[in-house]
Amino acid sequence: MKKIIKNIILSAAFILLLFGAGQTAQAADLYSGTCSNGIKWSINTDGRLLISGSGDMMDYSDDNYAPWYQHRDSITQITVLTGIKSIGTGAFYNCQKATAITIGSTVTSIDSYAFKDCTGLNYVVFPSALNEIGDYAFYGCTNLAAISVPSSVTKIGEGAFASCSGAVSATVTASITKLPDYIFNNCAYLSTVTLPASITEIGTAAFDSCKKLSNVTIPNGVKILNASAFADCEALKQIVIPDSVTTIGDGAFGLCSGLTSISIPSSVENIGQSAFAYCTALEKITFSSGLKSLGMGTFMGCTALKSLEFPDTVADTGTMLCYGCTELEEVVFLGKNISIGDYSLYACSKIARIYGYSNTAAQQLAADYNCTFYAYNQAENYSLELANEQYCYDGNEKSPDVTVKFCGSTLSRGTDYTVSYFNNINAGTASVTVTGLGRYTFSLKKTYTITQKNIAEVKCSLD
Repeated sequence: MKKIIKNIILSAAFILLLFGAGQTAQAADLYSGTCSNGIKWSINTDGRLLISGSGDMMDYSDDNYAPWYQHRDSITQITVLTGIKSIGTGAFYNCQKATAITIGSTVTSIDSYAFKDCTGLNYVVFPSALNEIGDYAFYGCTNLAAISVPSSVTKIGEGAFASCSGAVSATVTASITKLPDYIFNNCAYLSTVTLPASITEIGTAAFDSCKKLSNVTIPNGVKILNASAFADCEALKQIVIPDSVTTIGDGAFGLCSGLTSISIPSSVENIGQSAFAYCTALEKITFSSGLKSLGMGTFMGCTALKSLEFPDTVADTGTMLCYGCTELEEVVFLGKNISIGDYSLYACSKIARIYGYSNTAAQQLAADYNCTFYAYNQAENYSLELANEQYCYDGNEKSPDVTVKFCGSTLSRGTDYTVSYFNNINAGTASVTVTGLGRYTFSLKKTYTITQKNIAEVKCSLD
């Protein structure tokens, strides 16, 4: 036995001497072949799948898998050499053992489903020539930690990085105008996103179910937030909607259970149904004049909301507007011709006050839900008090401070009303008129007295 071992060692030494001890034998090919378009492929003993040739790779599907598909469990690395122009549809689908890919500098297109369900893939570096990433190209690459799309890319397909549940950051500098539908859908651990300034639209469900997303800036220039754009982003506490946005789609922020406040700019004209439904931590939402309509169930299930105020530009609200807002106490409708949908305050157990104008849908809503209605256009809801109602004439204007209240709440001079004084110098009856501003449509008048100075109090002196 010892003699056999000795002979093996001597043989190995002879081989090293013959071929050079500094050289290492190249890994042999386990499998190889040539595609019908002349593209060559091989899988070596190190698990590297090598794609070589010139031109476009072929497209593959469930009915026509790539020739290396049957050996996918042997593939740990994928290298697409320079010369290849495009990576075909489904080319490396379900190569779950592959951890890294190298893409040649000549590749300009990665087609749909190319790397779908490559669950072991750790990272990918895109070549500078790349200009297109197809639909669901990297769908389900659950081990991909970071995503960076270069500025050379001008087209990205829907769901390109959907269900990349291990990704924690994404940077898109691509020259695109629409962030595609479903692009990061269900990227459960994605927490930080950087978006290009060129986009004007965020696609349907682009960030739906990105439950860890806490930091995202919507670029100024975005006009449309499509349906479910940020739905179920549980970690999102605040988000700034730029004043370029005109439309917030159905369910755009639905189920964002961490969202506490949001401000809607005057540029927004339409808010879709269930746009903020079940945002259970939402305490404050501010609207600006310009909003025209709200869809069905816009605030359904927002159990932390206590008050809402809709601007006078709102003409229509869908049904079930605030359905199940159990902490909601008051709602203000500033529109005089507003149409309010059925069941708008259903299951709002604490609703007590509705503000608006008499003979409008707001007054009827108050009656339907047995709430106290406060009308901005009813004089009896206002009171006017003067700091002083009697003065003595001294040749100067007498202008007493006023206190104006609406339903017991003190209003602000200059903001809520103006004050005018009349006949307030000479002895006699002076008056003050208070006129409402904005929502406060009233005019109140009150008189006060300026008396003659007692002649007995006048002192004379002779020189």
